Amino acid sequence: AELSQKPKSAQLEALLTTLAHDSDNLQLKFETATALWQEQYTEEALEHLIQIMRKDKHFNDGAVRKMMLDIFASIGNKDPLAVKYQRQLFSLLY
Repeated sequence: AELSQKPKSAQLEALLTTLAHDSDNLQLKFETATALWQEQYTEEALEHLIQIMRKDKHFNDGAVRKMMLDIFASIGNKDPLAVKYQRQLFSLLY
């Protein structure tokens, strides 16, 4: 079975539920992205991270950008997901 088919942990489900009711909470969104990434939900993690970047490019002293770069490095910069989100990140930064 693919990784994306595996169940999310109770902690991650709780974060997602809380975030659904408090979607402008960037710290919560960052924590959710971190949990998504730890559980291998790469695309969902990147989506949360890019949403934070759209609202606050310098959130948490650049932690979001750093995490995105870490994800790109781990999946490979040529991975279609990496390419898609690198483009979005680049357009926000420059």
